[in-house]
Amino acid sequence: MYVNIESYLYHFKFMVAHEIFHVLAKSLGLDEKSEEKLADLFAQILLFPNLKAKEAYEDLCDVANQVGQIKVCIEYAEKYGIHPYQVYKSADYYAENNNLPKLPKYGKIYIQLQRWVAKNGLVLDALFDNKPLNTISERQFLDILSDVFCTPIFDALKKYAADYSDGLRMVSTVLYMNQMDAIGLLNYWNTVDGTDKTTS
Repeated sequence: MYVNIESYLYHFKFMVAHEIFHVLAKSLGLDEKSEEKLADLFAQILLFPNLKAKEAYEDLCDVANQVGQIKVCIEYAEKYGIHPYQVYKSADYYAENNNLPKLPKYGKIYIQLQRWVAKNGLVLDALFDNKPLNTISERQFLDILSDVFCTPIFDALKKYAADYSDGLRMVSTVLYMNQMDAIGLLNYWNTVDGTDKTTS
């Protein structure tokens, strides 16, 4: 499973949950369309379950215009770190499954909410305090991602690249980077002691 740190901060949880379902669904034999639909539903229910959807539905019903709806969705999004449109969709899904009136449809609510999401930046920005990537050293990049995501992926790739002849291909494929960047990373691993945290 790949994690895209260039995704929007407020879309990241949904993206990860969606991909987790795809991993779990491999043994279910679903067709592509059904699997995509269920992956979206899995992420929606996991990140904003029924009780929260009920609460949001009631709050959304209390407002009479799109501005009010947007405000409610953003308040929940900030509280739970999710996409505000996910709040709207979850609340509407709750209504549909409990024989309640559907939420009023206001034009372009998704576009307005997506603008708010875009304004709040990428996961990449949050991880590196909005610094341009070309100002971040290889050691800082690897350390921050390893610490935040609690994964030994870089250590595993470094060991694989040292032990096997197709190390370059593996690093390029797994990290989804072009061959020149992968060569640079391998050169870095070959010249720096991986346990030395003082390099900047």
